[in-house]
Amino acid sequence: WLQSTSDIIGIDQEVREKTIGASYGNAFLAALSIGKVVKSDINKWNPVIRKIKQQKHPNYESNYKIFRQLYEKTKGLMAQL
Repeated sequence: WLQSTSDIIGIDQEVREKTIGASYGNAFLAALSIGKVVKSDINKWNPVIRKIKQQKHPNYESNYKIFRQLYEKTKGLMAQL
């Protein structure tokens, strides 16, 4: 899933050790805001365990064009839902 996301949106990602959700990041931001940590301390709190590099797939561009056509032809139907 992460690889597909990187490929489709065209960005690399860093996967952190703890992926429990926003609460861990919120705790870090709170500590940062009161001066208990500095921005670079995030690497101690939650180190990067892997990097995902985007890969170019020729199918994505052609399939996106089809998706846009499908969307334009059916958006009126979706509005009715």
